[in-house]
Amino acid sequence: MNLQLRLGLVLSLLVLFLSSAFYLSINLPETNGYFYADEDSLIYQEQGQDAIAISHFISSAGDVEAEPLLLIPEPDIIETFTDFNRLMYAHSLMGKEAQSGMLQFMGADGELNTVLIRDRHIVDLPWDFWFQLLVATGVCLIGGVVWAAQPSKATSLYALTGLCLTIAIVAAAVYSTRSFLIDGKLFRYLSNINSSNAILFSSALASLLWYYPQRLGRFPAVYISFAAGFVGVITVFFQIGSGASDSYIYTLLIYMAAIVFAATQWFYTRHKPVERAALLWFLLAIFLGTGLFAGFQLIPAALGMDLLIPQSVLFAVFLLMYAGIALGLLRYRLFDIDRWWFEIWSWLLGGIAVILVDFALVSIPALSNTAALSLALAAVGWIYFPLRQWFWTRFVSVPTRDLQNILQSSIQTLCLRHWLSP
Repeated sequence: MNLQLRLGLVLSLLVLFLSSAFYLSINLPETNGYFYADEDSLIYQEQGQDAIAISHFISSAGDVEAEPLLLIPEPDIIETFTDFNRLMYAHSLMGKEAQSGMLQFMGADGELNTVLIRDRHIVDLPWDFWFQLLVATGVCLIGGVVWAAQPSKATSLYALTGLCLTIAIVAAAVYSTRSFLIDGKLFRYLSNINSSNAILFSSALASLLWYYPQRLGRFPAVYISFAAGFVGVITVFFQIGSGASDSYIYTLLIYMAAIVFAATQWFYTRHKPVERAALLWFLLAIFLGTGLFAGFQLIPAALGMDLLIPQSVLFAVFLLMYAGIALGLLRYRLFDIDRWWFEIWSWLLGGIAVILVDFALVSIPALSNTAALSLALAAVGWIYFPLRQWFWTRFVSVPTRDLQNILQSSIQTLCLRHWLSP
């Protein structure tokens, strides 16, 4: 498979993930008002109307108790599978009722109320939905382009970390940004995908640190790492254990193996200052991102503590991780990738710039498609490419000397040697 095919594969997978997330999210039901939690109560409020405390939702298959659990953005922090399944069942019942275009609930005051359900539009998608897709795009592109530029076992494992993380993020982007309602089966499926790929991300990361920058031994650590990961995946889908939050424990255990492998790599480079400098950058990039996520998400969830930062925002630390490794490619040639790796990025970003600018211009009613495309090409040609050339010259290109300077320097050196010779 040549470079073009590998890049095409990366871009095709990215488009598939992003389009799937957009399709699922845009087809979720939207309510006229909004729901929020107030201590142990669930509140509904429409614009310009008084807030209503909800007692329970009306369903032909049985009433659904109104509780803040229904609003939870990340269900895999739930400590018991009983509560997890109750959440999914409640959303299934409410989802069926919402198909009629309305959802009824009984207020705490005993009055029956009706919530109107409408189709979701692109303007209804919240900012954190787009933010998570942006993070997933950056992670997938950086990991995928590294693999496409220099296929090897190390870059394949690095790209696999990006693939698992991308799938986990786009799955979470759908259910974490719902307005309120979501089909229970879809909710469960997406949550399991998110948890499973978080576990497999740790397996791929541990395997990468076993192989890079040097293989630590013949011990089948990679096979054991992925075997442990797939065991974790089985426990997620078949609900083996005490609760959904157990997935964080599996992720942390494998992540601890990655830390041990990283420490071993550091020990092996104790007499190699150049290799250690590159390894230091590599490890800082990895553990700055994963360490922050573990500290603010994995560990509190595993211990049953409240999360201080929403997961949708915390995903940004992974973008820092992959961006740091991208800078390491430039400075230390990580994975033995030459500077022309950035030429691939300039090609990708140029195409993305044309698409984004054209999309923005087409959305302007006064412009025709032809005029919008013309303006997009002009903007990219007059703004993007000059900036790209300046960046390349300033930060990437290596200064070269012309033939005249080379000859002049050579002649001066030869003459100096002749005069100094006895």
